[in-house]
Order: sequence, then C-alpha cells, then structure tokens
Amino acid sequence: MPKHAQTERDQILEYLVSFSEINGYMPSLRQIQNGIGFSSLSVVSHHLNILEKNNRIMRSHGVARSIVLIPEAGETNDDP
Repeated sequence: MPKHAQTERDQILEYLVSFSEINGYMPSLRQIQNGIGFSSLSVVSHHLNILEKNNRIMRSHGVARSIVLIPEAGETNDDP
C-alpha cells in the first residue's frame, strides 16, 4: 500500500476523533472532504470503505453520521 494512502486514512481517523470530541457527533462526508482537503466525496468514500474493511470504523450504510470508531488492540476509551 502506498504510504500516501495510509497517511490519508490516518488523517481521516484523527479528523473523526477531533471533530467528534468538539461537536459531540461524527462529521458528514462533505465535512470530512472539506476538513482534510480531499478533491471529491468519492475519495472520502474510498478511504472510509478501506477503514471499514480494516475494522477501524463501523458504519450503517444509508444512515447519516453513523461512523463509529473501533479502537485498535491495546487502545482503550477509558478516561483515567
């Protein structure tokens, strides 16, 4: 996999965390596109599909703002 593509997926994950912490809900595809600077919604969708296949996110297709982050092994969502 090209390093560039992995970096873009990492950017999406960081954006999802940041946006949801600030706003209390997940961003729309358009907000992800604008927030990261992707050229089209299809680029966003492509990367989200790969993140979903890699078990980094879950989505309910056809439902707006339905992205759920899946912690990596060793990560926890517990606050100290």
